Amino acid sequence: MDLPDDLLVALAALSDAISDDGTDLAAILAVLRDDLVAAVPSYLGLRLTVISDGNRTVIDAREPTAPIGAGAGASVRVPLGTVTGAVDDDIVFYAAAPHAFDDLAGDARRLFGLDGQVQVDHHLDGFDSTDDSLSVRGLEQQSTINQAIGVLIDRGHTPQQASDELARRAQSDGHSLHRSAQLVLSELPPRAAP
Repeated sequence: MDLPDDLLVALAALSDAISDDGTDLAAILAVLRDDLVAAVPSYLGLRLTVISDGNRTVIDAREPTAPIGAGAGASVRVPLGTVTGAVDDDIVFYAAAPHAFDDLAGDARRLFGLDGQVQVDHHLDGFDSTDDSLSVRGLEQQSTINQAIGVLIDRGHTPQQASDELARRAQSDGHSLHRSAQLVLSELPPRAAP
């Protein structure tokens, strides 16, 4: 399967943000998507939500063949906490045909011991089939935070100290981590034009 270039870039950035072990989310997603299309012919797309350092990144990927304006007739939410370690990380899959994920949900519950955590058809309103086949939210904020941590490291902090300092600033100033990162970056001298 060919994933859109924008999705590959977003998944690479997300992989870097959440993992130090070289996890390749694009490869995992490509295999997963192929398996889903084979098992659920009316598959429409997915929403992946990952929390890293308190920042939420959401990737919506709609199948290029999904009709514009089509609503989801079925959905299944699978928590990813056992994989990523974060309780709120999840992936929601969407399909056009009602009950398309009933068997898959049962298998996921049984195989992964996710008894009440796999939810079927609770997220039907979450699928927004628009002209955009890909929507990414949160990566820009994560990038800003990582840049600010880099600035603090350049100023003599260890990576952990830099992360802690940014969090301390956010808490003492009553700002979000993202806003504190923006303030750190605003302290930098302007770059000279090339």
